[in-house]
Amino acid sequence: MRLLDADVLIDVLRGYSPAVQWLGTIPREEFGLPGLVVMELLEGCPDMHAVRQLQRLLAPYPVYWPTEQDCERALTMFARSISGPVLASLMRSSANARWGWMFHSSRLT
Repeated sequence: MRLLDADVLIDVLRGYSPAVQWLGTIPREEFGLPGLVVMELLEGCPDMHAVRQLQRLLAPYPVYWPTEQDCERALTMFARSISGPVLASLMRSSANARWGWMFHSSRLT
């Protein structure tokens, strides 16, 4: 399982051609979404129409939530480096420990 990060999905929502094409070439069953990413994307919706559009886009993907162990690992990692946002540390820690990695838009170029 590989996880999609918010930046990839934002690019898809904005119609950024490389992201749309790339996502279309990957079987949907190979990807999932961190629940925190879904919440981050919902936070950016200006109205209920955008919420429904986002929900349709995300519906095929399973949502994964960090476990208590993921949170502990992220806390340790964050305390060692204090670099980057806390939620990003949590998502990276969860993805790296449980699924291998997350796809970011920087990997699409």
